[in-house]
Amino acid sequence: MTRTVSGAVATALAQPNVGVVLFVEMLFDGAPLRVCSAGFDLSWNGETWLGVGQLGAVEEVRETESGEVTGLAFVLSGVPSASIALALGTVYQRRVVNVYVGFLNLPSHAILADPVLEWSGLIDQMTVVDDGATSVIRITAENELFDFARPHVLYWSDEDQQKLYPGDTGLRFAKQLNERQIMWPAAEFFRR
Repeated sequence: MTRTVSGAVATALAQPNVGVVLFVEMLFDGAPLRVCSAGFDLSWNGETWLGVGQLGAVEEVRETESGEVTGLAFVLSGVPSASIALALGTVYQRRVVNVYVGFLNLPSHAILADPVLEWSGLIDQMTVVDDGATSVIRITAENELFDFARPHVLYWSDEDQQKLYPGDTGLRFAKQLNERQIMWPAAEFFRR
């Protein structure tokens, strides 16, 4: 897929000693996590983004020509035990994850242009590996378009009917009908 870059990004890339930095934002309820791939903390967009000690790896962004939606996995390494407790007690599913790509002037560590949103999705799973010495959190996220590929199944049940039409009682006895055994009359009865 061909992409165009803004004038500010093109100007930033034309300068000598330019580095690329990833900004990863996970919008947990009450305590968003913002980390970057730089070896030091950075300030951008009114927020402080923690350096590479918190961000271990991001799997590559893949785009397929067939339109297949792919996810990402984020590995947070060297996580303090207080953060592990927070991670285990936090509601994380379906929380937003944003990945931005930015450019730094390497000698001054100044951000040259506003980072560009490269990927956005929703958190799917979080696993914590704690061997006593080090702690690693692995978070997988799916692109927001993933829900379009997922089948949306509805059943002839009162529960699904209430989701679509609250107050409609047309299927309130559907479950009871499924549990009943219906005896049809014998074929001889209709031959008379």
